[in-house]
Amino acid sequence: MGYSKDFKDKVIEIMTREQLSVRKAAQYFNLSTHTIQQWKKSTVRKPIPGRPAKITEMHYIKQEYRVKKDVNSSTIRCSSTRTI
Repeated sequence: MGYSKDFKDKVIEIMTREQLSVRKAAQYFNLSTHTIQQWKKSTVRKPIPGRPAKITEMHYIKQEYRVKKDVNSSTIRCSSTRTI
């Protein structure tokens, strides 16, 4: 069984906060240096060549705002062009 994501994140967080090298962190947590290096790599997001980037949360929020703004403005236009 592997280590939990929480544990991996804590190891990386402590390494960063305490400015520990991979070797020192491996000794402290009784892990191999290769394991910690793999964990550090897995926390960095790299785009995959030839694949479009995933939409970030901020991009999604901006897109939703534009859609709502368009819907509201079109509703106003529609209601002003109606005849009673």
